[in-house]
Amino acid sequence: MQSVPVGGGSLTAIGNQEIGGGIFALDDTFVYWTEYPGAWPGAAQLMKTPRAGGPTTVIVTDAWYPIALAVNDGYLYWTEFTDSDIGPQAPSTGGVRRVAVSGGATEALFTAHDITCLAFDDAYVYFVDEGVYWVDPGNGTLMKLAK
Repeated sequence: MQSVPVGGGSLTAIGNQEIGGGIFALDDTFVYWTEYPGAWPGAAQLMKTPRAGGPTTVIVTDAWYPIALAVNDGYLYWTEFTDSDIGPQAPSTGGVRRVAVSGGATEALFTAHDITCLAFDDAYVYFVDEGVYWVDPGNGTLMKLAK
C-alpha cells in the first residue's frame, strides 16, 4: 500500500498488502486494510498502519472474506460474505462484525449469509443483507442496527 500527496509527488510505502482483497478504510491517524496471508478468498487479516507511515499492526487474524471495511467511533467494522460458490466453505456465518481500533475481542453485531456495504450516522450502522446472493442476486435488504 502506498500514499501520494494530494498535490502530487513521490509515492511513499505505508504498508504491505500481499494477496487479494484490496478493501481499505481511513480515520484521522491510520489506514486499515485487508490482507490474505493464504489463498483468496478465505481468512483475512485486518491490518493498520499510521497514515504517515510506520509499523504495521495486525488487528484481527480471522475475518472471513470481508467485503466492506469502515471506521466509526473508535471501532473498525467489517462485513463477512459466505458465498461458497466463489471459494472454500466458510467457517463464518457471515454478518457485521467490529473490533476496537486498538485491537481486542471481536463482536458479532448481526449474523446473516452475505452482507455488503457499511454506512453510519450518530446512532446506527446501516448495511445490505444480500441473503444468499447466488440464489437470488439483486434482492438485498437495507438494514440498520444501533451501534
